[in-house]
Amino acid sequence: MRIYLNLSAWNRPFDDWSEEKIVMEAKAVIRLLERNETVVIASEFAIAMIKEIRNGVKYKHVSSLIREYSNELVKEKEEQLNLATELQKDCNLSKLEDSIHIVLACFGNADYFVTTDGEIIKKRGCIERYLGEKGYKLKVVNPLDLGVR
Repeated sequence: MRIYLNLSAWNRPFDDWSEEKIVMEAKAVIRLLERNETVVIASEFAIAMIKEIRNGVKYKHVSSLIREYSNELVKEKEEQLNLATELQKDCNLSKLEDSIHIVLACFGNADYFVTTDGEIIKKRGCIERYLGEKGYKLKVVNPLDLGVR
């Protein structure tokens, strides 16, 4: 199984665990990363965005997690930005960064785009349809959808 985690998923194990849903998602992310059959795809874009985490301790933990578990790295190309811009517009995603992550997952040949972002999960039907029309078979999932509770 090939997965690409967006920043919400990478951050989840270090979020405030006062809500049960966050605890379940955090544990699911860790279990998913620890599966031997999982290939974890990261991107230069994700690594650059992690540097924007203001909490120094959280930044250190998330950086370590990405370094420890990433097996492959996707590099950005101009064509990806064009596709991400189209995806953002077509599916009415509020942040271009989210669209870029999704497109990078496609270019990394990920099977799953793993996110805890509510907007992306709500719009996954549109995202998967749009990408399918472009020849990609990416599935957008919450970590709990992959049966790693």
